[in-house]
Amino acid sequence: MSGSAILLDTNIVMDWLLEREPFHKNSKAIIEHCIHVVGIDRQMLVDALADENFRDIEDGTQIQCAINAELDYIVTRDFDGFKGSKITVISPERFVDMMIS
Repeated sequence: MSGSAILLDTNIVMDWLLEREPFHKNSKAIIEHCIHVVGIDRQMLVDALADENFRDIEDGTQIQCAINAELDYIVTRDFDGFKGSKITVISPERFVDMMIS
């Protein structure tokens, strides 16, 4: 697990910021271990719009960002939004389990 590069779906960040239960504890644990933020560019947005696998522009954009940054995982509670992703999609609970094992 050490050294894994992840993308946090917006819902995980919002769980932490808004202290939404029962999700806050795991989101906080994950965010405390995040040390790098990657950016997005116009081409990633164009690629997200062109990808027919994703109807949701936010999810498609996040996937393009994860692909571009060569990330290992997308951490989310929204598995439906990331069906067809080339990046492995895992739950916050599973990622926390991986962090502590």
